[in-house]
Amino acid sequence: MGYEQKVKKYFKDMDRYVEYDHDVSKFLRDTKFLGADSEKAILTYLRRHKDSILLDCGFGAGGSMYLFSKYASKVYGIDFTKKRVIEFRKRSKKLGLKNLVIQEGDVRKLRYRDEFFDVTYSFSVLFYLQPIEQEQAIKEMYRVTKKGGLCIINVGNSSSIFTAAWNKTFFNNLPQFFVSYSKAKRMITDAGFIIKNVEGFYLLPNLFPKIYDLTSNPVKFSLLKRFAFHLYFICEKK
Repeated sequence: MGYEQKVKKYFKDMDRYVEYDHDVSKFLRDTKFLGADSEKAILTYLRRHKDSILLDCGFGAGGSMYLFSKYASKVYGIDFTKKRVIEFRKRSKKLGLKNLVIQEGDVRKLRYRDEFFDVTYSFSVLFYLQPIEQEQAIKEMYRVTKKGGLCIINVGNSSSIFTAAWNKTFFNNLPQFFVSYSKAKRMITDAGFIIKNVEGFYLLPNLFPKIYDLTSNPVKFSLLKRFAFHLYFICEKK
């Protein structure tokens, strides 16, 4: 079994335990639970641009997509897991969410025309791809994002001291392809994006509060690279 088949099997098996009703009502009525600046950046953009069209590249459990549907003109979501696509189509219809477009898709080869979306984002997806495929996916996200649009890119941080423990504990040693901060930054800027900020996500948030890429503070910058096992790049397409 090849690596791509193993990833698909992993998520197919995990779908047995996914509750597709999970927190949907909360997502639809309340945004106060949000702690991530990457998600807040999207909400801020949507409130300023009422007719925006979004693309969720790998919608997974779907929470972000449901939330953003409150504010966007239309939200497209792609996933390579057929069961999730079927379930979310049913769920969206039941909830009366007519501005969601749920499709099977591959972030490495997006089916959409150039500069179609105002906002594109990918959470917990790219690190299942080889680094060269991550570059391809980021270029595709750049291609379909409008000039002046927003893009959130999440990568795994290979420099974090928590990386090995996270992979072993939560993913049963399913291979993930984390990259260094500098590698991620190069991939994103080479694609053409302007990086506006970087957010770190931590295994022990109570011990290590959120630290951002504040280049004027070398101590915080060092902590970001050392302890954040996920990095969220908040980008703009010029």
